[in-house]
Amino acid sequence: MPPILPLPVARTLAGGLVLAVLGGGVVATGAAAQDQASVRRTHKDVSLMSLPPKKGAEYDVKPIDASAALDRMAEALDLVYGSIAFGMAKIETLKRNGVVVLAYDPNYPDPKSSMSTVRVAAFLPHYLEKAGQGRGKNFVAIVSRYGIKWPARELAAVLVHELVGHGMQHLEERLEKMRNVDLECESWLYEELAYQKLGFDKSSREMIEFRQELEGVGFVDGYCSDFKRYMRKNAASSVGLWESLNPDVPGLLTVFQDYVADLAKKGIAGAAQQAVEKYAAAEMERILREGSAGEQFQLAQVLLSGLKMRPDHAAAARLMTRSAEQGHAAAQHALGAMYGNGQGIALNHSTAAKWYRKAAEQGVVIAQYKLGTMYDVGRGVAQDPSEAAKWYRKVAENGYVLGQYNLGVFYDKGRGVRRDDAKAAAWYAKSAAQGHALAQNNLGVMFEKGRGVAKNKEQAAYWYLKAAEQGHAMAQYNLGVKYAKGVGVARDDALAAKWFRDAAEQGFARAQNNLGVVYEKGRGVPKSKEKAAKWYRKAAERGHAKAQMRIANFYLKGTGVARDLAESLFWLTVIVEHQKGRGRDKARYLRTRVAKRLSAGQISKVEARASAWRPRTGTVGAAKGT
Repeated sequence: MPPILPLPVARTLAGGLVLAVLGGGVVATGAAAQDQASVRRTHKDVSLMSLPPKKGAEYDVKPIDASAALDRMAEALDLVYGSIAFGMAKIETLKRNGVVVLAYDPNYPDPKSSMSTVRVAAFLPHYLEKAGQGRGKNFVAIVSRYGIKWPARELAAVLVHELVGHGMQHLEERLEKMRNVDLECESWLYEELAYQKLGFDKSSREMIEFRQELEGVGFVDGYCSDFKRYMRKNAASSVGLWESLNPDVPGLLTVFQDYVADLAKKGIAGAAQQAVEKYAAAEMERILREGSAGEQFQLAQVLLSGLKMRPDHAAAARLMTRSAEQGHAAAQHALGAMYGNGQGIALNHSTAAKWYRKAAEQGVVIAQYKLGTMYDVGRGVAQDPSEAAKWYRKVAENGYVLGQYNLGVFYDKGRGVRRDDAKAAAWYAKSAAQGHALAQNNLGVMFEKGRGVAKNKEQAAYWYLKAAEQGHAMAQYNLGVKYAKGVGVARDDALAAKWFRDAAEQGFARAQNNLGVVYEKGRGVPKSKEKAAKWYRKAAERGHAKAQMRIANFYLKGTGVARDLAESLFWLTVIVEHQKGRGRDKARYLRTRVAKRLSAGQISKVEARASAWRPRTGTVGAAKGT
């Protein structure tokens, strides 16, 4: 039987990764128990995400590079923040109430669709089921493979429609209570105001067609036709708000609230929603009772995703169980995921492993991979590195990128298999060739150290660059070191600073310390003691010993910061109490000298702070979304 690669029922954001050191480069290790590599970046506290194309799929429009997609979404977001004040304010409101995500999905709409059904973007709050991780609602706008190629200005207006318009409806729990036509009317009004703020030519053909879809033309209704009829009948004096090239959108939105209240009072919106729910409930019961395993699986996917109807995880779990019990392989994998996540069903890792195994034995590659990760970490089964290696090998040999990477790690560390640098490098190379950033970074280290491959500084820099361009913090740091020293690349202090900065902004302590040095010495950037102090402090807060000593000296001398003996003493005490190595002796000596200039009360407060200090934590170094 050929391997089965079902689509995941819900794409998820990344979990953590374990970091370790290998020689002079930094290597990521551990089970990457996520779906195929996606790429992430944070911009204006909005999570930007680029999902991978389906392996082997044929597209009517070629997907673009993940990094370019993130740049395009960031550019559109900058336009919203720079030109559309109301849009910025609404997005800030959404961020205070949950997680805001812009995700480029080259698989949206379905790759088999054609340009005749172009969809630029959509608001799908349930598309990334775990985006919020307990932090309130998810506000997720998906940009299609068509939309990502739109000019940033046009895309910004569409994002206002999807993220601001529908996002506020989701926040205020109106998505399920209003008719679709009214939801769209309100969001299109937001989009109209965005076009005004962005300076679009309102006499252009595109803007005329937009206005016709908004208001209707001839005998064909537009999204806001019912709203306009309400205004003529109940708020005639406000009709003039429409009658200009640039309608008074804030005024229209005020009247729109009265219109929505009137619909609710008359029961129009409620009746429409009840009719849909009644039909959906009856059809669901029929499929649960009489449907084939395939029908049950498909409906369960719809209920999980929230793409076509309101999500119902409990009903999805019932359907998925019936389908899985009938031997449907993809349903068995999906049910394993539901037990593993506690999604619509009680969390049970042992039962998750049971269903993953059933799917794995039918050749479902992703289930084989997940079963391997469970043996790897001992979740739901007894930890067994040899058994983990067996399943990783199965999926690696089928070309699954994460299996190739993890098998490389196993050979790299001698985990579950005999350590073999050549085999580690070979599996890293297969995964790296498919674009997996962790594997690319680790392959760079293998070339740098000549482990399993002939030592080659140029190849090391090449693979660091590949991973760095995907946002991998460790690779960005490693590449920065190469440019700073001119190893494998021509020395370039400006590029070294650029890559250190990219890694530092992700919280990578070594890069933060090096960026401090860059600013202190003025290497590739204008010299700035203040910026040096900023980055030394950030690295110190993450436990970097050298940065702690440097920031202690800065506070002692008043370099780049106001002189503060207590703060200097604090960092010296942190080194003595929490660090190892020769630096402790120097810190102990300086601490004695600084303490002589402070009172007993000041020293007592510093010692209490230092004793309670713990380094800042947070996963860094992973390819974003991997």
